[in-house]
Amino acid sequence: MVLRRGARAPALAGVALTIADRPGLDFQTRDLTADFAYVRHGHRGRRGNYSDSELAEWAQRIADWGRAMDVYAYFNNDWELFAPRNARKLRRLVERVVAGPT
Repeated sequence: MVLRRGARAPALAGVALTIADRPGLDFQTRDLTADFAYVRHGHRGRRGNYSDSELAEWAQRIADWGRAMDVYAYFNNDWELFAPRNARKLRRLVERVVAGPT
């Protein structure tokens, strides 16, 4: 399936649009097209490492989506092991958002 700039993703039974977070994909939509969401975190400008503010932004978005569906988040592998660190931090941040203020 090819999506053109400005087009909306069609709802296909059980097919989730991969929501890619990668610089240069400005046309990427964040349409939720299934009963689950799949987010693929790509390389960031810091050799693939996400900043705390970027992770916090994604944590809020994932927590919001997670109220209605399962959300799967994948970090692209990198040679400096940022991906597993970023994934663990994102998970902690999502858990904090879901738990609410203490």
